[in-house]
Amino acid sequence: MICCAVIAASIAAVLWLGRTIVPGLLISGNGALAWRPGTDVSRAEIFGKSTPFSWSARARSFIYAFKGIGFVIKNEHNAWIHIGASGVIVTAGMLLEISLQDWIWLLLLILWVWFAEIMNTAFEHLCNVVSPEKNESVRIAKDVAAGAVLISAAAAALIGAAILIPYIFGTGDALAMGSAICGRLPPG
Repeated sequence: MICCAVIAASIAAVLWLGRTIVPGLLISGNGALAWRPGTDVSRAEIFGKSTPFSWSARARSFIYAFKGIGFVIKNEHNAWIHIGASGVIVTAGMLLEISLQDWIWLLLLILWVWFAEIMNTAFEHLCNVVSPEKNESVRIAKDVAAGAVLISAAAAALIGAAILIPYIFGTGDALAMGSAICGRLPPG
């Protein structure tokens, strides 16, 4: 539920920034944005003629998604750092034989950072199209998006360390160690 709220807030922020940074991105002549409710712009006017559902079109959408991920990996230097960090975490998890519950958390953290990096890349490229010339608001928006990646990576590193350190020092499951530290369970 919280994830859905964060995603919805992120999409709303991007749409709001698009509206405030570039007021010229208007679809209709009456000044209303296409995504705003109550406009007289139809879906067909914005996206073209609607096509019926097809499995081949859905398969192509996966190809486009993989192309996008490939673009990020090929062109974004920070993605290379994420690949290295992901590899180190997965290798450490296998060597330390962590529990299934801790694997779930580590994999969610890895995916969280990748999601932030991919969204940041998409946001930066969109900003470059919307405003190719220097624009202070676009610079701030791009810096904020990069800050979101930094916060995600830092939080993932801290939580990952909290999960892996008990295994490194031989105390076992991170949740059991945390409970022992808090005095809820006897240590050992």
